[in-house]
Amino acid sequence: MIQIYKSTLMRLAAVGCLCLAAAGCDLDQTPVSSTNAEAVFGTQAGLQLYANSFTNNLPGLTSITNGDNMSDYLAVRGPSNFLLAGQYTPTSRGSWSWSALRNLNFFLANNVGDAVAPAVRNNYNGLARFYRALFYFNMVKTYGDVPWIDHPIEITDSASLFAGRDKREVVMQHVLDDLDYAIANITAESDASRTTITKDVARAWKSRIALFEGTFRKYHANDLAQGLGSTANTWLQAAADAAQQVMDGGHFTLNTAGGTDNSYRQLFISETAPASETMLVYAEDATQGVLHQANWDYTSATTGVGASLVRQFINTYLMIDGTPFTDIPGHDTLSFMTETKGRDKRLQQTIRMGSYKRLNAGVLV
Repeated sequence: MIQIYKSTLMRLAAVGCLCLAAAGCDLDQTPVSSTNAEAVFGTQAGLQLYANSFTNNLPGLTSITNGDNMSDYLAVRGPSNFLLAGQYTPTSRGSWSWSALRNLNFFLANNVGDAVAPAVRNNYNGLARFYRALFYFNMVKTYGDVPWIDHPIEITDSASLFAGRDKREVVMQHVLDDLDYAIANITAESDASRTTITKDVARAWKSRIALFEGTFRKYHANDLAQGLGSTANTWLQAAADAAQQVMDGGHFTLNTAGGTDNSYRQLFISETAPASETMLVYAEDATQGVLHQANWDYTSATTGVGASLVRQFINTYLMIDGTPFTDIPGHDTLSFMTETKGRDKRLQQTIRMGSYKRLNAGVLV
């Protein structure tokens, strides 16, 4: 590296000497290795390039595979610090970061004017507001009341830098407004690769977020501001309406390519996700080094939390005829080989059943 660095300096010095020797050297040219606001916000290509940075707000592969580690249907090696008194702080969580929000707000503050068609500009503003909604949804889930910031803060803006938290209902209303704007202005209806944000993806996230918020308000009415619990049904209705819009669009159907024995499993193991049922994927590519560690987390004796499904969850899988498994007399004392017979086909695509055979059994790899 030192040798390369030195040779680079020598080449730059040589170029500098040539420029000094030639009186016609133009020192006012725009550098080709950098850009300016006009180049970014004045062209559709610039807007698209900037918008690529928004995807960093989506959950990463590791957070997706480990996202349910605190759920009540998993048994883990030990409790998370989140559940231990005095152990959970913004520092230990590592999520009290606002740089992603500044990136989005800077884009929205500068993506104005008439250099590009209004529909194009509004489409990218819709994408930015979609991602801002996701950012704040995650912050509210984690911390409750948080400051609502909808503009890039300058270092001299002490009022904004030291502003207190805004009420949950204020922030979540802004989240809903951002999602509605995204749905109205994102131009893509569908995407065959399932890797971009479309109207349907925005509707699906609106449904998920509204369901979360409506359910939270319904079952935490006594913990929230007076009267907030009465708004639960409004959010739940918004969730149902957004989901209905996705279904009415007709862009998605259940995957049936693998038949009843394999269609469900295909959703999670296929190198190319079944597009009929998949709305948004985090595409992996071994050639580009985009990988996940789910297999390592779930099979290693030391990595991860050793998550395993609890029996109460497995009991929720129906019998193949649609009747509850728990209606069977003595269901809680049946052997594993017996209790897994005649169950919903999705169970055998979720856990290792009696017919499971390990590939390369006995081979050290």
